[in-house]
Amino acid sequence: MSSLRDEIQRRILRKRIGDDRNNIIGVEIKSRRKKQAITLEALSNDVCSQSYLCKIETNKIAPNREFLREICERLELTGEKLDNLFMLKDIILGVVKALIKNDIEFINEAYEDGEGLENYRFSIVKLAYYLANKKIGQAEAVYEELQEVTRSMPDFDLGVFAVLSSLLSYYKADFMETIAVLSAIDESDVPREISMLKNMIDFKTRIAINSHEAPYYYEKVKRDLYDYGYYNQYEENLYLIGLYFARNKCESAFNETMSRMNNSINITSLKCIKDFYNDDITTLIEANNSMLNEFTKTMKFVIARQYDNKNEIDADCDFYRVDYNSLLLQYLLCEDYKEKVDFIFKNGIPMATMSNNNFMKNYFIGELMKMPIGIGKSRNIGKAYVMAYGSGKIVIESGE
Repeated sequence: MSSLRDEIQRRILRKRIGDDRNNIIGVEIKSRRKKQAITLEALSNDVCSQSYLCKIETNKIAPNREFLREICERLELTGEKLDNLFMLKDIILGVVKALIKNDIEFINEAYEDGEGLENYRFSIVKLAYYLANKKIGQAEAVYEELQEVTRSMPDFDLGVFAVLSSLLSYYKADFMETIAVLSAIDESDVPREISMLKNMIDFKTRIAINSHEAPYYYEKVKRDLYDYGYYNQYEENLYLIGLYFARNKCESAFNETMSRMNNSINITSLKCIKDFYNDDITTLIEANNSMLNEFTKTMKFVIARQYDNKNEIDADCDFYRVDYNSLLLQYLLCEDYKEKVDFIFKNGIPMATMSNNNFMKNYFIGELMKMPIGIGKSRNIGKAYVMAYGSGKIVIESGE
């Protein structure tokens, strides 16, 4: 995604591209004409000159309304589709708001209403649709298409595309790329909804890598949600910062966060996660499944398999949850010390290093510290330090 970051920097250092709906019309006409294998001569016949149509397609002139209506009819672009073409900027802003509120239904409707449009602005809607529905392969394909036209995008579209591309990186666990793209965006130059979504992704990323900056980003998101009335999203962010405090054993901050939560499932789940990180699985094993979120149910299922196969539960945990950690769950399935050590060095630390996840690096090193001396404890710990941090020194990130 470096070319996207380069384009953002180019806009900042040089000139900006203003928003003009005519450039979307030109792109749409040209794309549909080529897709339908219609020549400039055939499309312009009895309507306007070829040169005039060419100037419309290359955004050099604003089209005459009568000419535009006739050209669009010939390209079977009429009615609601034509209305959607003119309203795409507003639709994109609505999609951004829907992502903030996790309103998947609105995003699906926006995609279905515009399906068949060929311009990059609708491709941004399509990218949001695939991301909202966690269709990562399709999202990557649309991202690659949009990368090719970033230079011709108005600043509004480039800002939305940049934020959505950072969300794609986040879902792929490429957290450093997520942060790099978000850092390149100037919040003062984008609408507040885009800035809010940017801050939410930034916060989730800091939680995922267990960055000591997570509480700072939590305060930014909290302020955004309160200032603009997105109160329903507040509870989710409380859960996430509670997860951070549980991981880092920040007792007072954790308790203060829990006192402000209303969602009983999140409260029970956080208590179980906190005790787990304190080497106590009793709370988790004894908890009622109906009072656990999907990640905690999955964790319970994995742990229960080691103690009581009759206690298995049907859990479905999506990879994109911030609290979900497939490395941790796979590690918990290891049955003996040798299998655990092999997993830590073949999968655990390499995967945590790839995503720069200090929390998981430290977790696996801590697990090695608990193991018996007879399995090469000191040698394994030293090897793990070097593999995780290069210098052999552990880096602990804390919220206090």
